[in-house]
Amino acid sequence: MPNRGEKTIGSDPNTANNNDDPDHDGWTLLEDYLDFMAHPYIMLQPDASGTLDVNPYFAGFYGQNGKVVTPTYTVAPQGTLLTASVNGSVVTVNAAQQSGVGTILVTVNDGETTFTQRFGVAITTDATSAIRPQTSDANPIVRREFFTLDGRQVSQMQSHETYVMCTTDSEGRQQSVKIIKN
Repeated sequence: MPNRGEKTIGSDPNTANNNDDPDHDGWTLLEDYLDFMAHPYIMLQPDASGTLDVNPYFAGFYGQNGKVVTPTYTVAPQGTLLTASVNGSVVTVNAAQQSGVGTILVTVNDGETTFTQRFGVAITTDATSAIRPQTSDANPIVRREFFTLDGRQVSQMQSHETYVMCTTDSEGRQQSVKIIKN
């Protein structure tokens, strides 16, 4: 785990405790971190706010049966570390004063289908701004790394297995996504 992730959850980066389960949820600290990284997320300073356009994360929601509609979004923050609101497809997140990891549920509705996706929010003094989705057009991806779900880096992937891909763009921003190898 990077030091930033350890500091955010109040863990000592100088202690090898990635297999501990301090919240007794059945997931180790490393598994909690990889699960967080496998979903879209933003990072904020304590007592700050940031925005994220969620529309790119819900591609394809535009109506059905020949009826094109603009999808609507709703948000539901989980826990007490943050509040969230939405205007169109732009979600505004307001962080609490303390560091930690929170979650917001974003639901899209295109009149025919609804779908809810979880977004993570890391509140940390190491954050500088909300993380935007990476696009190869705007900022080229300069590094891709692949990891097993238990955190081991791999150079070759096996068919029908699940991995976490971590990309770094030309501005140094990192993004992780969960992928399933065909």
